Amino acid sequence: MAKKYKKDITVTYRYAKTPESEQVLEQVFDKIFSHIIQRQKQLKEYFNSNAFKEDYKRLQKRKSILVDYLSVH
Repeated sequence: MAKKYKKDITVTYRYAKTPESEQVLEQVFDKIFSHIIQRQKQLKEYFNSNAFKEDYKRLQKRKSILVDYLSVH
């Protein structure tokens, strides 16, 4: 089951056209996107792991217990 998520990022900054600003801006964007890509890889690894499958089973069981409880009350 693949879901599409909206992937918008808003960055607000003041920009002065100087060589230093260009370099700093490039470094900042590199760090931001490197971090985002790394976190995305970690999430993909988690969703493909046995830990996620076990967590999912446990939550499904809790959901089932809750539904049963609510249907009785």
